Amino acid sequence: MIKLIIFYKFIKMNVLSFFSSKNRKFYWKLSIKYRTTPWFVYNLAHGKPTKNPKGRKILKELLEKGIIKDINLA
Repeated sequence: MIKLIIFYKFIKMNVLSFFSSKNRKFYWKLSIKYRTTPWFVYNLAHGKPTKNPKGRKILKELLEKGIIKDINLA
């Protein structure tokens, strides 16, 4: 039960921070372009490392747009 509560708080916090992001529209556009979820793009923009080519392309576009300053590859 405690794990469920912690998981719920984490999801709630992550979703709220996504919807309050000023770059939300750009995350949506990238997610449509690369056929992924906007949460994945949001997490990449906030430091989640990636190994797949799709994630690297998304990171490159985020870097070009100026949303991120450095690429964190695993």
